[in-house]
Amino acid sequence: MSQVVSAAPPAALGGRLERKYILPAYAAEFFKDWLDHACAPDPRYAHNVIRSLYYDTPWLDAVEEKRQSTFYKHKVRLRWYTDEAGRPAGSRAFLELKRKAGARTFKKRKSLDLDLAALQADPIAVGNSLDPAVLLEWPLHGAPSRLLPVCVIRYVRRRYVDMTRGARIALDYAIGAEHPNPAFYFSGGPGMLEWAVLEVKGPAGVEGPYLPPGAAALAMTRASFSKYAECVRRLLLREG
Repeated sequence: MSQVVSAAPPAALGGRLERKYILPAYAAEFFKDWLDHACAPDPRYAHNVIRSLYYDTPWLDAVEEKRQSTFYKHKVRLRWYTDEAGRPAGSRAFLELKRKAGARTFKKRKSLDLDLAALQADPIAVGNSLDPAVLLEWPLHGAPSRLLPVCVIRYVRRRYVDMTRGARIALDYAIGAEHPNPAFYFSGGPGMLEWAVLEVKGPAGVEGPYLPPGAAALAMTRASFSKYAECVRRLLLREG
């Protein structure tokens, strides 16, 4: 496996704390109704569909970082937004580098003016035409030697603000993979995950949102969960 070398983000840079909770996909509607009641909708983007084309090395190092639970993790993705019918929202896509040091996350984002219809129709072809390391202006010692588009991860996101504690909350459901890159010779096929994800982002000391009655019976658990890694694991037909 190739080794991705990257400098650890210094503590002085700050970053935000991010906590994830997983729950059965069938419970997503119940939690949506609860959050509609307990929290305020995000004032800018309350609801849309997120599609992210993930990049990785030929050895899938980002997946391995997650599987091995390394302290430092890296993800590179090209993200765009649509409605539930697949119509693009806006006219731009966003290339992102996301780094994690434990629970603290650091993100670099670059807006790109792309043909979203072409991106939607053939994301692997569009992804192959871009060089994320150049576009994100990584230092040479911090970028992998080669990155390939792997697949698109698609899900519905609803965003909220917990006004009592200043946390931002996102409920993600209908999570699945699309457009796997044939260069990786995946044995499995795209499909939907049986999980939904609740993300809480905010300052230190902010834990989960107030939970609805009976939440324990729905088996919501705090977990270090990666939509990308889980979808690729299934494309690889890999256990664990």
